[in-house]
Amino acid sequence: MVVAMLLISNSRLVAFEWLMTHLLPRYWVKVKVTNSV
Repeated sequence: MVVAMLLISNSRLVAFEWLMTHLLPRYWVKVKVTNSV
């Protein structure tokens, strides 16, 4: 049970980091483009 919980929390952390590193920069680029236009 503890190992499963650790794996789940770890995968969530990895997914969160992936979102922060991949999706947010694209989002900010879109925001900058729309603001500049």
